[in-house]
Amino acid sequence: MPAILPPVTSPAPTAASVIVPLAIPAAARAISQPVPLAAVDGARFEACADGTCEVSVYGPVDIAVGPDVLSVTKIGPDGLDFALSLAGGGRASGTLRSTCGTTFTLLRGGGSRGGFCAPGKVQGPPVPEPGAVSIQLAGRSSDGSAVLRLVSG
Repeated sequence: MPAILPPVTSPAPTAASVIVPLAIPAAARAISQPVPLAAVDGARFEACADGTCEVSVYGPVDIAVGPDVLSVTKIGPDGLDFALSLAGGGRASGTLRSTCGTTFTLLRGGGSRGGFCAPGKVQGPPVPEPGAVSIQLAGRSSDGSAVLRLVSG
């Protein structure tokens, strides 16, 4: 004959087990959307010939940044893929994600570095530095294009 087990019951809630929702201010609950940017140079890539520009990019394109060339190979909803070729040799490729000012810098003497940002913190524009080319995904324009800042030193 099988054993008969007593019914399982949950203990009555106690003060320690009651979940009380915390009051969260409305401003903290709101999901902030990035403010659309208008690129200073629009889609005029020739503005980058002097080594510094802010342009709107809609799709794959090669942009002369001083003597160097930035190739945007793909644009997606959350970032873009790129290849950066230096006139004196050296090449790097990668992906810039987010619209909080993610920056990539390629050094003419060799090496590279990335500048990443935390949620809610936006990096400022890259500063020209001797022997370096920096690219920054600054944000999106109201028409959905990626706004890039390019700085060569």
